[in-house]
Amino acid sequence: MGGLAGQIAVGVAASENQREVRLHTPDGDTATNDTSPPAFDLTAKLIGRDETVVLRPCGRGCFVGPVAWTAGLEHIELRVGATGWHGGMVSFPIRRAPHISRDVLIDGPEFVDSDPYAGPPDPDVVVEPRPGGHRLLTFGLPAEGIHVELEVDASYRIVRETLVDPNHLANRTFTYRR
Repeated sequence: MGGLAGQIAVGVAASENQREVRLHTPDGDTATNDTSPPAFDLTAKLIGRDETVVLRPCGRGCFVGPVAWTAGLEHIELRVGATGWHGGMVSFPIRRAPHISRDVLIDGPEFVDSDPYAGPPDPDVVVEPRPGGHRLLTFGLPAEGIHVELEVDASYRIVRETLVDPNHLANRTFTYRR
């Protein structure tokens, strides 16, 4: 999942009992070491449990911390600041336990051959149900540094696409003739 806290791009990922947070400012890509990242200030809290998540640095703009996830929907709130940048708060829904699938991505020739989806390997995909028979497919493309969310209808046609990288947030909506 990805979003913005002020001017700071926030990418989050959940794994078994762990949360990873990646932070980026608009002046460069901390993943490629183009510029020196600012000093980040980050706090995380599980809403509903009112529990603080202790995060430790794991690299430039990277933080990890243990989280004992419970079944169902929870929210994590991140308060982010960085020297010289306007920060803020962002909240993400976390649904546990997600269904992981490697075979749900649409394989239309034009779609698969287009960026950023053309590069291997096939990602693991988290699948969450949505109203109306839709599904939300969430996955990362680590080689491209992109977080992807695709909402698909019951026929697995894409109806909404969100792409997040350190310097961009792109949203597209697709409609189909009946």
